[in-house]
Amino acid sequence: TLFRNKFRERDVDQVLMVVDRLLVRGVNYIYWIDEIFGVGKNVRRLLQELGSRQIEIGLQTRIDLWDEESLDLLAGARCISMECGIESITEAGRDELNKNCRISTARLSELLIYAKQRIPWVQANLILTDHDDREEIRRWQENLKAHGVWVSEPVPMFPYPGTPQYAQMF
Repeated sequence: TLFRNKFRERDVDQVLMVVDRLLVRGVNYIYWIDEIFGVGKNVRRLLQELGSRQIEIGLQTRIDLWDEESLDLLAGARCISMECGIESITEAGRDELNKNCRISTARLSELLIYAKQRIPWVQANLILTDHDDREEIRRWQENLKAHGVWVSEPVPMFPYPGTPQYAQMF
């Protein structure tokens, strides 16, 4: 609640210690659930270190936090699954959802396609906003699907469990 764009970063050595403990136990895949995975001063080191270990990773993230160089590092870390919250194909829709996305829809598309050329599964998730036109969404989906990116159908907004709005509803 009330934390978007304010975060704390875990120490890379601590994260790697947990990864190594999981490896010893036979884990060969870790899925990171973190909207801002890819942000931080030590992400390059983390990805390089993960790439030196016998483990595959997947993650939830925001594609606007990445660029071609960092996506290459992510692929080198044996990322096999990347789920990206796009939410809206319009800047107004993303603004309404407080995404603080600073790049265009066209640039989001470029990065998703670039990622798919390096990572086996790339997924773009949409939320239906009043700013999105269904026909524009369909065209955007078709373009990305033609490049192998899986794109969700836009779903209605639903409050996240544990938030005040969710508690108020239920």
